[in-house]
Amino acid sequence: MLDAIVRTVLLALVFLFGTYVGSEKPYPYEIIARLWQPSSSLTVYRFTDIEDRVAARELAADGRRLVFMTYGQSNSTNYGGGTYEPTGNVVNFYEGASYQYADPALGGDGREASVWGRLGDNLIEAGYADQVVFALAGAGGRTAGQLATGEEYDYFAQSYKALEATYGTVDAILFHQGENNHRAYSGADYTPQMASLIERMRRDGIDADFYLSRASFCGETIDVELLRKQEAFVSAQEGIYAGPNTDLLFDRKYRQDFQCHFSGEGLAEKARMWVEALLAGGKLTN
Repeated sequence: MLDAIVRTVLLALVFLFGTYVGSEKPYPYEIIARLWQPSSSLTVYRFTDIEDRVAARELAADGRRLVFMTYGQSNSTNYGGGTYEPTGNVVNFYEGASYQYADPALGGDGREASVWGRLGDNLIEAGYADQVVFALAGAGGRTAGQLATGEEYDYFAQSYKALEATYGTVDAILFHQGENNHRAYSGADYTPQMASLIERMRRDGIDADFYLSRASFCGETIDVELLRKQEAFVSAQEGIYAGPNTDLLFDRKYRQDFQCHFSGEGLAEKARMWVEALLAGGKLTN
């Protein structure tokens, strides 16, 4: 009974919020749906509209390419502020086809912006590649355990295999998750959940280097213990490298809405941090 009351109150608040910002942003149907579903059966609102998408530009015969699979929860997908149109040869791979990258990115949950177009431009402008390819498979509001099972994992694995078959290799998996394992309602133990995801990936032949972000902040406090657990997985011997610590981007200028998702300025800074992480992991060469 109490749970139903809480959900009703939250629904009313979301309605008022949607009415207030309705002239600037789409009404938050995704938020409403999440309030009425148990965490084990959240709907994935992947962006799949290819109608206005343009075929990817070709790579010169002597060009260098980087190929990335991305996975995680909402901050790995299309929940960031603003929009971004890459100037370089940045590609969005989706359902066996390659398109010029644009926000919102195909295959990712959400309808706003992601960090990946900015990261692609940064890598190209710095001379690390002439073309950068991203395939998105993340889904908002997921614990590490949920990403290791069910339709979320299946979509990730299928996308990875298709990406690898098309381009011959996947240079790295870029993973951002942690906020939902910090939230009290998840009741989750991060360590066995993350271990299960990594074990399943390797068993399924998903063997690209894995860059694991440190992330816990979602408008509340920074979970130092969760960050420690995330860092414990980093092992070059196991092909697991440190992604950026995005909890460092807690200033309000880097976040939007409820201080969870990133603003345009936050996405730009996060992209810069991803370059640093890939450099530190030995993934980039001039």
